[in-house]
Amino acid sequence: MKNKLTYEELQKENFALQKQINALKPKAKNESQSNSAKFKAIATQAVEGITIADMTGKYVFVNPAFCQMSGYTQEELLALSVFDMKAKNQSHNAFESSKTQLKGNCFRVMLVNKKGVNYLAEIIGKKITFDGQEFVLGTIRDISERAEAEQELLKAKKEAELNQAKFTEVVSNISSIIWKADIDEQGLFKNTFISAVADKLMQLPEGTINHSFDTYFEQIDSVDIQRIKIR
Repeated sequence: MKNKLTYEELQKENFALQKQINALKPKAKNESQSNSAKFKAIATQAVEGITIADMTGKYVFVNPAFCQMSGYTQEELLALSVFDMKAKNQSHNAFESSKTQLKGNCFRVMLVNKKGVNYLAEIIGKKITFDGQEFVLGTIRDISERAEAEQELLKAKKEAELNQAKFTEVVSNISSIIWKADIDEQGLFKNTFISAVADKLMQLPEGTINHSFDTYFEQIDSVDIQRIKIR
C-alpha cells in the first residue's frame, strides 16, 4: 500500500501543479483575446445588429449595424439597456427567456429608435459565457418592410378569395355554363373555372365537376369534343 504523502511532499506537488496552471494562463489569455478580436471583426462587418448585454440587460457591446438601426451612437448605447430599446407596452419576457437559452430564442418585438419611431425586429437571443461571465448575445434584424409586405399579401389574398366567392355566387344563379381561364406563356390554360350548373345540364350528381376543366372534358364524349373543335 502506498504511503501517505508528507507535508513537504504535498507542498512540492501543489507547487508543481500551480506552476503548470500558471504556464497555461498566458496561452488561455492569448486564445481569449484572439477569439474576442475575431468576434469583433465579424460583428463590425455584419449587416445585422449584434449586441452583447450583461444579465441585467445593460449593453457591453454593440456593432455598427445596430447603431445605424437604432439611431444611437455606440457610446450612447453602452449607457443604455435592452429595455430602453423596446417600444411602449412591450413585454420583458423575451430577454428573461434568452438568459437561459443556449441554442437561441427567436422572437419578434417592437423596438423604438432614437427618433421615437417604432420598428418591428426579429431577434435571436442566447446565453453565452466569456471569461467566466455570463452574457446575452442578441442578433437583431429590422423586418418592418417584410412584415408590411406580408400584411399586403395577406390582404390581397383575402380580397381575391372574397372576389372569387362573389363570382361563384353570381354564376351559380345563371342557367348557362360559365367558364373562365387564364393562359400562361406556353399557351396553356391555368386558374380555370367552370360554373356548378354544368353538373345539372350534363345530368351529373352535384359536385361531380367541381369547377374543374379536366373533369368537365372527361365527361364529354369524342363526338362532342369534335363538334367543339369544328365550331
